[in-house]
Amino acid sequence: MEWNVIESSSPRELRKSLPADRWQMDAGWAPFEAYNVERARTASTQAAVQALMSEFGMPAIAPADLLAFTVVRSWRQVGVPFPTVENLPTPAARFSCNPHCSGKDGGHDIHLRQFAREGMHLYGELKSVEGSTVRFSEDLAARLSFADHRFDEEFRPLFDAYIAAAGIAAPPDDRAPPDDFMPPVVTELDLDQAGIRSLV
Repeated sequence: MEWNVIESSSPRELRKSLPADRWQMDAGWAPFEAYNVERARTASTQAAVQALMSEFGMPAIAPADLLAFTVVRSWRQVGVPFPTVENLPTPAARFSCNPHCSGKDGGHDIHLRQFAREGMHLYGELKSVEGSTVRFSEDLAARLSFADHRFDEEFRPLFDAYIAAAGIAAPPDDRAPPDDFMPPVVTELDLDQAGIRSLV
């Protein structure tokens, strides 16, 4: 087994090189992995994990999450190609925004339309600034549609392929149905009149 010791400002971390172990163990890796996953699901191991979390003052891990413990494999190992810079439709795609998702509270979508329904003001692309007046593009509807569908169109196929290739028993999609709320399209805003003093 290969172990790497990493020096950092925090206490020394001990990291196990799993890729090297897979290569060294060859055919012996699969039963080794199955044994360790099974051990991780035992009551004694789960109790030890909960005790460790408590010792660090962290919330306990849900039993269902512990039972779902598995070994994460890389995209390449399961035969799912991951996009590279060479595969992008244009080099500018490297700077495109991330999909509107959050890992908070177990993970969920971030809904711009819901924010607008609750009072947030949404605008299109900033086109010009003249004095205290800013002007925006008129394509807010198209931009919201792009934000709504980007994850499903660009990222979900990758994750679905990985889940299928790795044999992961993933839960069904429990997201809320698409929201069609459309906030008003405003193309001009006077910052002074709106009482806006700071831009972030």
